[in-house]
Amino acid sequence: MDILYRRGRATVGEVMAELSGDPAYSTVRAQLRVLEEKGQIRHEEQGLRYTYLPAASRHTVRQSALKHLIETFSMDRLRKSWPPCSARTARKFPMTSWNASLA
Repeated sequence: MDILYRRGRATVGEVMAELSGDPAYSTVRAQLRVLEEKGQIRHEEQGLRYTYLPAASRHTVRQSALKHLIETFSMDRLRKSWPPCSARTARKFPMTSWNASLA
């Protein structure tokens, strides 16, 4: 995401060129597809290539990631402290005060 925010838009090859290590083309493309499915980026077709660009502001993406992180750890703590608690049961008792502060 940082690469797309910095550049504004980029192809898979351009993203790969800025990543450390030597990621495979298919790996980078798959990660971009996941981000697109989550609504964080979108693509435009330019000839045979896709150019990816952010679909949401940096602030919106950070808020979403933080909310997911807090909910994940809250659910994990609840499950560990009360073993009979299932995911379905835990959803009945959301951390409303935390959720409200992230909205």
